[in-house]
Order: sequence, then C-alpha cells, then structure tokens
Amino acid sequence: MNLEKAERLIRVAVASSPRNGAYLDSFGWLLYKKADFEQAKKWLLLARNSPDGEDPVLCDHLADTCWRLGLTEEAKRYWTESVGIARKRADQPEFRDLDKKNT
Repeated sequence: MNLEKAERLIRVAVASSPRNGAYLDSFGWLLYKKADFEQAKKWLLLARNSPDGEDPVLCDHLADTCWRLGLTEEAKRYWTESVGIARKRADQPEFRDLDKKNT
C-alpha cells in the first residue's frame, strides 16, 4: 500500500468530481488508514450525504471510523444502515443478476 501515491490520485479524482460519493469515500478511507479518524469522519459524512451516498460499504467505513473515535452508538447506527442498504439492494433485480454474472 502506497498511501502517498493513493492520496495524490484520490485528490485528483475528488477535484474532478467533488460530489462523487465513491471518491469522497475513498479519500475518507485513506484518512482512516492514516489514523486521522476525525478528518476521515468529515469526508465520509460528505460521501454519505452525496447524491450516491446510499452505499453499504460507505456506511461500513463510516461505522468503523466512528468506532475508532469511541462513538459506539453512532457506529452501530451506521452498521445497521449498511446492512439495511445491502438487504434492499439484494432485492433489486440489477443486483441479483450480478451474482449470476460472477459465477
């Protein structure tokens, strides 16, 4: 893992599309990996509130970050959201079909 190179690339991506939830999540997760949990949470909340922020992995990242900050109840809430989003997606045909394509 080359966090410095990853950071340069993610910064370019975020600059090119600052409302892209996946890019914001990637930057937040990079900060998590660098143990900057306060900043990670800020970026992950931006990702969660972005137009495409309804993502189970993003919620899981946010939950993990809250847990590391000692925000137990908030972490549990985001883990619950993550599971709920994943369950909702499992019921959608476009996500069910992914399993068939990957086998």
